[in-house]
Amino acid sequence: MTTGGVVPADETLAYEVPKANLPLADSPLAFRDRVVKNWQSAELVRLIINQPDKPQVMLSRTVSRVDEQAKPGSWTLQGHEKFEPFAVDELIKQLTPIKAQDWLTQAPAWSADSKLKELQITLSDDTQHTLKVNPTDRSALLGGMDAAFVITPELLTALQAEFAKSSSSITPAPALPMP
Repeated sequence: MTTGGVVPADETLAYEVPKANLPLADSPLAFRDRVVKNWQSAELVRLIINQPDKPQVMLSRTVSRVDEQAKPGSWTLQGHEKFEPFAVDELIKQLTPIKAQDWLTQAPAWSADSKLKELQITLSDDTQHTLKVNPTDRSALLGGMDAAFVITPELLTALQAEFAKSSSSITPAPALPMP
């Protein structure tokens, strides 16, 4: 069997691929950079998550200028005093940068009942971007880009996280009588 070498982007190892499968690995998309958008955490100032059958989630923070450098403030969750900082941190981690697990050769054929998740991202320079994701197959489109891609499972999990802390309090059990 004849083989050919393939070195994917961001990897230091080459793979031996059977010659019959080489055209699959040799497509133009196979070597495309996996970074879709390389934002820095400090650039993100507002995130709005719209999901079917769930209330809208809006996270925001202010950015102050100190010595001509942007200093981002703390995140707040609209409508809630308390929120899950771990969930917010994980979402920011998955967005900086947004990575494609795979590139798609065609735009996804989403139907009206695809239950798309939509993330509106506002940067410190007031530019806005919209990421649309189908949670079923993780296919995604980022506004302003022609190429469709598959998001990582970690980004989908971060988008689906519960950001608000539960307001229900735990009622202690009544004391048992002592014998």
